[in-house]
Amino acid sequence: NQNLKGVQEADVILLGCKPKNLKDGILREPGMQEALRGKLLISILAGTSVESLETEIYGSPSVGGKNSHAQGGCRVVHLPPYMMDAATALCGSGPAFFALMLEAMADGAVAMGLPRAEAQTMAAQTMKGTAEMVLNGQHPALLREQVCTPGGCTAGGLQVLEDGKVRASVATGVRTASVAASRLGRGEQGVNGPR
Repeated sequence: NQNLKGVQEADVILLGCKPKNLKDGILREPGMQEALRGKLLISILAGTSVESLETEIYGSPSVGGKNSHAQGGCRVVHLPPYMMDAATALCGSGPAFFALMLEAMADGAVAMGLPRAEAQTMAAQTMKGTAEMVLNGQHPALLREQVCTPGGCTAGGLQVLEDGKVRASVATGVRTASVAASRLGRGEQGVNGPR
């Protein structure tokens, strides 16, 4: 493979392999420690702490780990290492969760007569616009209330979603992904088996 050559030629290294590849020694290849010196290493490995990375590279962790962060878009959120599993679940698994919600919204619109392409575009634009409002400081609950007219179509739709436990299911999905990320980081297999 070309991992060592790639690291030698790069200034920034994005480590995006499966956690088991870390345990298999991807960062312990001969020459890798020297190739990483002075470079920015960004890890998106599920359940893998800064200390684990340092141990794989240097044989022991350094003190601190204060530069850990999860990145989404152009905003950086600084987090302590113990929060990285939750960040992995939210930002690493989150796109799949949002895509499922977007797909379901488009499916509902198609069922009511909108063409698939238009329904998908409109659902994506709606999700994007909502996200932009939240990123600009609007609290999701207040935004939801502003859109929800008493007795209106949004109120009826939200009631169906709440009755279907969508909120609880999404929150549980994030928590489950966080636990799975932690277990993957410990090298466990079958982390999504029966609960």
